[in-house]
Amino acid sequence: MLVLSRKVTETIHIGDNITITITRIGPTSVGVGIEAPASYDIKRGEHFGNVAIEDCLADRITVKTEEN
Repeated sequence: MLVLSRKVTETIHIGDNITITITRIGPTSVGVGIEAPASYDIKRGEHFGNVAIEDCLADRITVKTEEN
């Protein structure tokens, strides 16, 4: 993992087409802007975890329904 220090308005570039900008630094959170092509699927970590849990539960419900 690469760990960087950034100030407000400073950026991080990933490849040629992704830019991350620090938009706000507060006492308990940091605002981050992400510029990327629309073809990239960008999700927050906690959202990704919830989607994985929901998918797992949906699979279990589907399997249980098909058995009945």
